[in-house]
Amino acid sequence: MAKVSIALGKAIDVANTDNVIDVAGYGKLRFSTGSVEWLPFRKSVHGKRLTWKQFAQVLEEYGAPAVMKKAGRRSSKKPVGKSGSDEN
Repeated sequence: MAKVSIALGKAIDVANTDNVIDVAGYGKLRFSTGSVEWLPFRKSVHGKRLTWKQFAQVLEEYGAPAVMKKAGRRSSKKPVGKSGSDEN
């Protein structure tokens, strides 16, 4: 079995136990080394299970293009006042 790692703010290794991300109002994404499961809100009995390979194929086929920011790059914008607008 391939080693699976996911970055959620920081990298985590996926162990043989289930890890769950609660997607508020939509459902839960449960993942482990072998598969990814989607459990829809209010219908968690009727979840969908995919292998990591199938999950990647679904995202490649149906996912919208995303522009990824380079890691470690910070904004060059100057901070504004506490009220959220420039003070004169």
